[in-house]
Amino acid sequence: MTKDFERAFAFPSGGVLRRRAETGTLNQAYILPLPADHNLFTALAASALCSAPDRRPCGICPHCRKVISGSHPDFRRFAPEKDKRIFPVSLARDLREEAWILPNEAERKVFLLEAADTMNGAAQNALLKILEEPPAGTLFLLQCENPGRFLETIRSRCTVVQTEAEAASSGQEEAASEYLDLVLGNSPAELARFLQKTEKLPRPELAAFLGEAKRQAVSRLPRASRSDALRLHKTQALLARAERFFDANVSGGHIAGLLLSGGAEMRNQID
Repeated sequence: MTKDFERAFAFPSGGVLRRRAETGTLNQAYILPLPADHNLFTALAASALCSAPDRRPCGICPHCRKVISGSHPDFRRFAPEKDKRIFPVSLARDLREEAWILPNEAERKVFLLEAADTMNGAAQNALLKILEEPPAGTLFLLQCENPGRFLETIRSRCTVVQTEAEAASSGQEEAASEYLDLVLGNSPAELARFLQKTEKLPRPELAAFLGEAKRQAVSRLPRASRSDALRLHKTQALLARAERFFDANVSGGHIAGLLLSGGAEMRNQID
């Protein structure tokens, strides 16, 4: 493994992932909360397609060189168009069809899905069909900003890699739970004080909070009363709107204001 590839694994849990890459024992699918240009994606693709018997990726075989140059036909990137902010369902269906086509040169095929967490429910369900019964020799890399945006059915079929961004996501579980308690408790003053703290969160933590709160809102629905279920449904929609604002680089203060005004509007509608 080259020095550049070694540095790609320099993050929490990177050692475990590196050993799997070196020995050719990678899992079928990974969720990776990292920038799309992070060298880890190239390292994982090279390790999956490398022809060396061990210590993959070797960095010198024809497969590795083509992956590094971006010309390997069995390393396929799928990403939303530059002027679009959502990974469309049509692209997920295209990927699903291509996954069944045999590799061109290597023994495996690698699919990198950029901004995979921007998929809506229909796109995630289309992807789920291929993750449930993946063709032999395929590797799926789901690049994202916030793993909390994925459906639980997607997360359960992937290995979520603990990078710094994912560590931020796991650190927002308590905050997300407190937020939902305040929404359901109908405490506008306390909610306002809570959101004042939220608006000061760094961008990765804010993204993690929004995604985790939306996930918890869904998970609470089966146990909720009728009135609470209505609040949770409306809160889920409000959080989805806040995520779209976040993707448009709206400030944390404006997002906190959206959650506060949206909560007030919801109380007026329900009460």
